[in-house]
Amino acid sequence: MPDSPRPSRFRVIVDADACVPPEVRAALNIAVTPAEPELLLDRVPIPRLALERGPFEAADIAAACAAAAEPGEGVLYIRTGDGHGSPDDAPEAARAAVEARGATFRLVETEGALMGAGWAAIVAAEVARDGGDIETAAAAARGAAGRTRVMAMLEHPEVVGLIAPSLYVTPARMVTTLDGTVVTTLAALPKRPDALIALRDRFAIEVRAEGGRPRVAILHSSSGPAAEAMAQWGAKHLDLAEVVIAPITRHEGARLGPGFLALAWLRAE
Repeated sequence: MPDSPRPSRFRVIVDADACVPPEVRAALNIAVTPAEPELLLDRVPIPRLALERGPFEAADIAAACAAAAEPGEGVLYIRTGDGHGSPDDAPEAARAAVEARGATFRLVETEGALMGAGWAAIVAAEVARDGGDIETAAAAARGAAGRTRVMAMLEHPEVVGLIAPSLYVTPARMVTTLDGTVVTTLAALPKRPDALIALRDRFAIEVRAEGGRPRVAILHSSSGPAAEAMAQWGAKHLDLAEVVIAPITRHEGARLGPGFLALAWLRAE
């Protein structure tokens, strides 16, 4: 089906599991699906979280996209790619629902987890705010997704299927990269403070090597003080363009576990 002409106005909608900070969403008029995601602010037993591991229904995502659509305008859907939140049939269901409202639909497949998709949504919404069209916003979102990296400390790596690297040592925490559905272990440490320091130092090495001034999101599940401390350290020791903090959704917490902390940074062009 050929794409319809580019509309002069459009709305950005992103999967809630991208975990764009609520205040940023409000400032840039970004919609999320589901519309009112529950955040993982307190420790929740892993067995209880495990009950929420399934993806959202495509019909619910389509309904959220349709709710953001206005006749003659457009919807730009930014999709996460972690294999957890958005089912494979969601994009076409969303397209049909939006076009039934007389609006234009565009899709950006980020293949990213958390703010690997979230930064793409923010950049697209900034294009909308500044008067750009939906095609320009989609291109900017794809570029942002390609420049975003996510590094995390997993308090409970067993939740994502990671095991200790040795039969004789059982570290409880792992520093990893999150690249869509792929979780790669960078370090394994027994103590949480050491794991957080390893995350911080590895992030600093990467940022300094890349150059430029990245925009950084610090994401956490029930780890607000650690996120604040990480933000303060980054502001003091690194040349960062922006730092935002956000708890992850309870649904994403079912994939990544409680006590989680991640750094997602958008490299400068």
